[in-house]
Amino acid sequence: MKIEIIKEIDKTTASNFVAKHHYRKTMPRLNKVFYGGFYLGELVGIVTLGYGTQPVATIKKMFPLLSTADYYEVGRLCLLDELPRNSESNFLSRVFEIVKKNNSEIKVIFSWSDGIMGKPGFIYQATNFMYAGKIKTDVYITQEGYLIHPRSAKKLLEANAFFEKREKLFWLTRSFARKNNIIRLKGFQFRYVYFLCNKREKRDLIKTSPVSINLEYPKTKDIFFFKENSIGKYALCDFPKYRETLNAEEVSKAIRIDSINEGLVRFQHSAPVMVETDNLFFSPKTLTLKKN
Repeated sequence: MKIEIIKEIDKTTASNFVAKHHYRKTMPRLNKVFYGGFYLGELVGIVTLGYGTQPVATIKKMFPLLSTADYYEVGRLCLLDELPRNSESNFLSRVFEIVKKNNSEIKVIFSWSDGIMGKPGFIYQATNFMYAGKIKTDVYITQEGYLIHPRSAKKLLEANAFFEKREKLFWLTRSFARKNNIIRLKGFQFRYVYFLCNKREKRDLIKTSPVSINLEYPKTKDIFFFKENSIGKYALCDFPKYRETLNAEEVSKAIRIDSINEGLVRFQHSAPVMVETDNLFFSPKTLTLKKN
């Protein structure tokens, strides 16, 4: 089985595929273009292009001379597991050729790789992206073993704010997290860029970038996790085992308030277990997760 045909698809088709096959399950809000890969007429992979949560700031931090009209960000990349090795890089390369042909104004494709999910970005490395450094990111892990990104934690933050008698919170307080055995971890997101512009423009963009653009790719050994302790400091730790990632809608449906005045919450979710949680922590070197 291999991808035979690549063509644009509608957002609904792409969203349904992501909901079924991608570990994050949801489509980024600012995605604009959706490509599907087909085998014998069946959709076997998708890639979406658009923007993240801060379109202008994202591109300006890497390339001050560019604007949102000059780039796309990879939103979701998802292929069926049955496809052969290197299908993702081949799929991306073919999609980028289509983008280059049909959207001559696009100079750069940008993407994050979730180091916090154990992904150093091997797919992007195999597709000849260049590495543009890393930033720290956060994730919460509940006592039931669910992974929640801070942007998906709205209902949890609302419960925390009520308990703390605050109007609004953007991060869980340490007292609320301790009370509910919620772990806050920091990890890395790795930046990758793929140039569609000509060699001269590429050279000028790299030269004027405030970040280092190179081929010194991160590997699994470069993935680190940091756990918050009782006084708010972070120390190196192994990554905890978990059941699955909950998006904002699932958090809203799964959260149960045992005592709003005491700030006691739990999660009751019927999704299948991805990883058992007998032992709380395990080494990132043995991390095995779903594909990008």
